[in-house]
Amino acid sequence: MDETNKLEPNTFYVEVSGAGLPEVDGLFIPSTAPPAESESGTLSSVGYWNGKRAWDRADGKAARSPALSYSNSYRSWRISRLDGHLAYDITCEDELPPTDREWHVYKKGVAPAPKVVVHYYDPRKPCPRPNVVFVLGGPGAGKGTMCELAEHQLGWTHLSMGELLRAERERGGATADTIKTIVAAGQLVPNEITVTLLKNTMETIIRTTGKQNFLLDGFPRSLSNLEGWYEIFGRDIDLPKMLYFECPYPVLEK
Repeated sequence: MDETNKLEPNTFYVEVSGAGLPEVDGLFIPSTAPPAESESGTLSSVGYWNGKRAWDRADGKAARSPALSYSNSYRSWRISRLDGHLAYDITCEDELPPTDREWHVYKKGVAPAPKVVVHYYDPRKPCPRPNVVFVLGGPGAGKGTMCELAEHQLGWTHLSMGELLRAERERGGATADTIKTIVAAGQLVPNEITVTLLKNTMETIIRTTGKQNFLLDGFPRSLSNLEGWYEIFGRDIDLPKMLYFECPYPVLEK
């Protein structure tokens, strides 16, 4: 039996954006090209090329199939233009197209090099629901410490509402000025902003890492927050489970 038949199905999706060539941008889906011999003499199977996963353009317009694949000869990932000529590449042996390094502009490419994002779920479909646990307790009760332990030892994702708001403010997003003004006045950020930020963050993490388990540190802080959760996530699903850390007031005061 050929080794390529033992490969796991390619279930990843790749999104390319910000390329100097707009025709390169877009969604790439697992390749359905039939088995063929590559330039290095390797027989590839459906969804793979040269032993690594491979992708076609979702719109099916590229002349080359796969349009995003790995070259054994050049030890590099490559993205083609619509006419089949290569536009961008990156030399490495990563199992998936790198998302943390800048790609190289190839012969038929145009600067700047694109940004590449790998999705664990088809971005054209609804995102799988997160598995969430609310983590509550007084300031100093150990919420953050225990969440960090769970993150490192159990693989859960720890999200702190305060850190998310600070990151959003520093990023300069659409709600950055609103958050800055409200926080400066010592008020609570509206539910629409906080819960939407939580939802978008969790969806991004689920799609790009495959992780679906989340610990929400310090949320909800009020019944109003809880109502905001219902408004964004709906009332047709059960509320998340909750961990509440009890701690004597004298200890919290210290």
